[in-house]
Amino acid sequence: MGLEEFEETWTRVELTCDGLGDNGDCVAGRGDDRSCIMDIAPSPEGAHRVLNRRASDAGWAFELMTKRWLCPHCIEVRGL
Repeated sequence: MGLEEFEETWTRVELTCDGLGDNGDCVAGRGDDRSCIMDIAPSPEGAHRVLNRRASDAGWAFELMTKRWLCPHCIEVRGL
């Protein structure tokens, strides 16, 4: 029995809540797992798709007016 090694490269993607206002503070806080989404993708090209799917499943939204990703807590405070 032999061990075969294959070279693989994965891309780690991370999305943090951009928060409210100009200071970028998230309502949930930076240390809270709910203010960050992390995942891995098999390629850099697929990273955006993976991240968008995970964010949507977790209740996050991209606010077009401010062009910011907001977590569910910030969405609730903003009243969106």
